[in-house]
Amino acid sequence: MGFGGGQWVDHINHAGSGINATATAQFAADRAFETYHTFFDQVAVTNASIRDCYAGATRDYVDMQADQAAGRRIQMPTHVEYSHYNLVTLSGFEVGEVWAAYVDPAVKLSVEGVCCGQGHFIVELAPEETVGQLASFLDRLGVKSTREDAGAERRNEL
Repeated sequence: MGFGGGQWVDHINHAGSGINATATAQFAADRAFETYHTFFDQVAVTNASIRDCYAGATRDYVDMQADQAAGRRIQMPTHVEYSHYNLVTLSGFEVGEVWAAYVDPAVKLSVEGVCCGQGHFIVELAPEETVGQLASFLDRLGVKSTREDAGAERRNEL
C-alpha cells in the first residue's frame, strides 16, 4: 500500500497488455485504466486482489494437487483461452498438455491461444477473438446462440 493500489494496477495493466499497441489502446479506451486506478486506490479492492492471488498460490494449489493425486478431473466440456504471447512465446508452456492433465479425457477439451501479441488481459485486449472462440466452442457443443441474440436478451432484461 506504500506504493499505492492505483499505482500498482497502472503498472500491471501496462505490463500485462502485451506488445500489440492497437489492442492496448482499445483496452485503455474510455478511461478504463483510470477507472481501474480509482478502484485499486481503495484498500478493500487491493486487499481482495491480494487475497485472490494468495489463494491461487496457496490453498487453491494445495486443493488442485490433492485433486490430481486422487485422480479427480474436470468432468464437463472445457474451453481454455490464453495469451499465446505470454504463455507460449515468453514462457514456453505447453498449454494443451497442462490442461489435459486436469480434464477427463472422456469430455471435450478445447485449448486455443489468442494471437497477435496480446498480453494477460485477453478479454479486454481481444474481445472479438475471445468471444468468437467461446461461440465456436459452444457451437461445437450444440449450444446455439449468437452474440446478437445474447445482446437482444440483455436489452430485453433492461
